[in-house]
Formats: sequence, C-alpha cells, structure tokens
Amino acid sequence: MQRLKCSVAESEDHRIVINLKPNHMRKEIHIVSNSNRGGWDAKRPNAERASKHFEKKQEAMDWSRELAKKEGLEMIPHRKDGQIQNPNS
Repeated sequence: MQRLKCSVAESEDHRIVINLKPNHMRKEIHIVSNSNRGGWDAKRPNAERASKHFEKKQEAMDWSRELAKKEGLEMIPHRKDGQIQNPNS
C-alpha cells in the first residue's frame, strides 16, 4: 500500500489541505533485455509483462519512440546488463 503525503497550510481564517496523488510519477517506457526469451522488451514501470517483445533492440527502440511521441512518454533504453543508457525525452 502506498502512503501519500499531505500538505496543510493554515492562516487565521482558512485551512487548506492539499492531497498528493500517486500519479505524479513520470510516464516512461523502458527498453530492456529479456533474459528468458532473448531479444528486447518495451516495458512500462511496475508492469509485470512487457508492452511488446522484439528480436532486435533497434526494433524495440523504433516502436517505443513512436509510442513515446503519441503518449508523451519518456523513452529510457537500457544496456544488456540493465544499466540505463541515454534517456530520450
């Protein structure tokens, strides 16, 4: 269960409560190596399954770049060892 922080501002006559929603995270699509099937996956954060699987990294990059443009996502490619390469906003 995710705990949300709450901000409260008070003055003599007013009390303002601001609730923060968990959807304030960046929208991302990650290109990661799939060690079980081989190839590469385009995957959203915290997703159990990949959005789409590809044999070649370049295919995953091209598909993810188009999705990122359409949906306003940040594309984050990873190396085969899992380290982030160069994120593309």
